[in-house]
Amino acid sequence: MKVTNDKVVTVEYSLKDNNNIVIDSSEISGPFTYVHGHEQTLEGMEDILLGQEEDFIFDGVIPCEKAYGKKDKEFFMPVPKSEFENIDDLKVGMSLSIMNNYDESQDMEIISIDDTTVTIDANSPYADMDIKFTCKVLEIRDATEEELAEAAEEEECGCGIEGDHDHHH
Repeated sequence: MKVTNDKVVTVEYSLKDNNNIVIDSSEISGPFTYVHGHEQTLEGMEDILLGQEEDFIFDGVIPCEKAYGKKDKEFFMPVPKSEFENIDDLKVGMSLSIMNNYDESQDMEIISIDDTTVTIDANSPYADMDIKFTCKVLEIRDATEEELAEAAEEEECGCGIEGDHDHHH
């Protein structure tokens, strides 16, 4: 069976940033299973795996445009300084972890501070990076109707991994 849209694909994998530091891997998180063609993983990963079969191995690079994307100034967000009153010693460059709209922890960096506002960068910390990607396809199977419905619902809510955050459902 080949990887095509609506197939459930399970892979062992490793993602590393441009400093060769592991972002995520199946050694940390276990094998990753997703429904192909439904924006549940990086666009570049889907491109690489499309048409491949079980036991396919890849060791290469996903360019930033097809990984976590380029930094987008829309994600530079001013927040009233009063929102940070419980944090001592705010500094530019400091990383903060907040809960996003999907009840998941998301890392953000402080990029400027003035008398009334703290500006945070909500881009992925891996934006502007080519990502080193290795994987082995463990299994390919047809998705169930329930899996397809869940994938379509996730796509509709916009919580796929493509470029804005790095979670798995």
